[in-house]
Amino acid sequence: MYQLFSSLLNSGIPPKEILYYSLDDVSSDLEDLINSYFEKVLNPHPASANNTYVFLDEIQKVRNWENKIKIIYDLYSGIKFILFGSASLNVRRRSFKTLAGRVFLPEG
Repeated sequence: MYQLFSSLLNSGIPPKEILYYSLDDVSSDLEDLINSYFEKVLNPHPASANNTYVFLDEIQKVRNWENKIKIIYDLYSGIKFILFGSASLNVRRRSFKTLAGRVFLPEG
């Protein structure tokens, strides 16, 4: 994960366009979290951001996460989600089911 952060920064992605959030504490609503990030950090409107990367760790702890990600992804064309979870096989399975056409796996 940290190698990917470094690679993005080295490729010229501004640090403010990279968000990392651990969902170990799921007291925050995923949509509220993303909207707050867009409003407070990516001002003007996030749809104008070409390369925004959102790293979400422990995504499996959020109820109905795949549908929430789908809605946000469809609303904001410039956003790219990188999802991590301790139950990675379950995350992968649910991603392919709900996020068909929106999921890309690293090669190798």
